Amino acid sequence: MDTTDETVSSAVYRFAVRLPPIWPDRPAVWFAQAKAQFELASIKIQRTKFNYVVSLLNQHQAADVEVIISSAPVHEPSNRLKAELVRRFSISLEEYVRQLLSHDEMGEWEVWSRLKTSWTILFDPSWPTESNRTCKTL
Repeated sequence: MDTTDETVSSAVYRFAVRLPPIWPDRPAVWFAQAKAQFELASIKIQRTKFNYVVSLLNQHQAADVEVIISSAPVHEPSNRLKAELVRRFSISLEEYVRQLLSHDEMGEWEVWSRLKTSWTILFDPSWPTESNRTCKTL
């Protein structure tokens, strides 16, 4: 075996994590996407996940979780940041329905689209409600 083969076989390959911008209106869905990206890249270290998420926060989002960012938790920093972001950005099902019903001018397509989304949410146990604002691990 020549030295070129040894170099190639001992190289460590890493996938780049490409996280989309955070969705403040559906943070739980965004974190599901982030989890998939972390798994594809074989990232298991909580601090690395924490750093990726923090790097995507805009000024207002970072200000909302400033305490967690400025003094990162030693144990499960990513999970604690996720829990706080989901808690702060998620709206309850009641608030979502209120927002849905408050729109006066909607075309037929938008009405059906919103009804479909609402129907899905009604049967989605992961939708955060006042009594269910827990997070699964990232």
